[in-house]
Amino acid sequence: MKSMKIIQPILVALVLYIVIILCIIFKMFGNEPDSTLKLQDLTIGSSKFIDKKFQHAKTLINFGLSKDIFKEKINILIQFVNATNNIRLQRHFYNLLESIISKSDTEFIIFITGDANDWMLAKSIIISIYKKIKQHFRLHPIMQYLDINAVTKELSKIILVMQDLFSSPAGSYYSKSLFFIPLALHRINSLRNVTHLIMIDVDIELRTDIRHLYNIFLQMGPEQLFGLAREQQPTYRHITSAYRKRHKKTAVGNPPPFGLTGFNSGVKLVNLTSLRHSKLYNSYLDYPVKLKHLADKFSFRGHLGDQDFFTLLSFLHKDMFYELPCQWNRQLCEWWRSIYPLVFDQYFNCTPPFFAVHGNCDTKIESYY
Repeated sequence: MKSMKIIQPILVALVLYIVIILCIIFKMFGNEPDSTLKLQDLTIGSSKFIDKKFQHAKTLINFGLSKDIFKEKINILIQFVNATNNIRLQRHFYNLLESIISKSDTEFIIFITGDANDWMLAKSIIISIYKKIKQHFRLHPIMQYLDINAVTKELSKIILVMQDLFSSPAGSYYSKSLFFIPLALHRINSLRNVTHLIMIDVDIELRTDIRHLYNIFLQMGPEQLFGLAREQQPTYRHITSAYRKRHKKTAVGNPPPFGLTGFNSGVKLVNLTSLRHSKLYNSYLDYPVKLKHLADKFSFRGHLGDQDFFTLLSFLHKDMFYELPCQWNRQLCEWWRSIYPLVFDQYFNCTPPFFAVHGNCDTKIESYY
């Protein structure tokens, strides 16, 4: 009897141990969505890798912005959509991610928007970057998948209105849903716990640690919802030409430093907390007629998606925006030079050094410093 009393608790402990082990195995290899990738969890050998399964980032992320900013993880969003047969897009994505990861002393989470095929391709690109620079790799960013179809459905009402106002002609490249998602990032459920976000176009490369860009959030007031650099061409001088003819002394469409030049959305600092609380900003999303009246006021018919929306708002509500230095979005496109040769350089000039170089209009940036 004494021996049974001794053995019984041992058996109970053994059973509990087995149950715990089985739970751990189920959690690691069960049917949880494979939507998060941590680079430190990769086992690489003969081009094969194993990535553990984690919970959705929406349950992992809960970071606020404090004065002690160097303890913050940085949230970055990159759109990587319809990439499977697009070699140019894949090359841009590789170059952007490598420029972020290789130059960073910062921990960050990168949200990647696309479909399931895009996510699988993105993971393979991330692995190849890690293989190349792992000997210099100090930090381990988390890569988080955002389903483009789910996000588009979530924001469908807003996107449809914006497509009508800011994509001309209908069906053009910038009429795609992905170009209107940035207007309502604060309404995406998977980002509900994210307070501040950097969004970057894939045709950009960084020349310095992205932490320096994130630090600019500390210079933004609570009413400043977005940090954007000016458009570095006379794009909005042209788009607002009818309004400018009626208002000879207007600043709308004029070059820096005093003009309302308009913005380029290649690099965006997004204060999601302020966006959620801004009744004025959200009124333009919820009441399309209000936005239509604003577009009519400035005879504005855009064709560049989200940056048209931001530019139009800035004509009336410039306090919503923080102007990023041009060096944080050095745009290389010179498409408008031949049309506005006399004033082009007033928009295009930007003094180096450049911290983020933007190869818009498919301009090559490999040797541009």
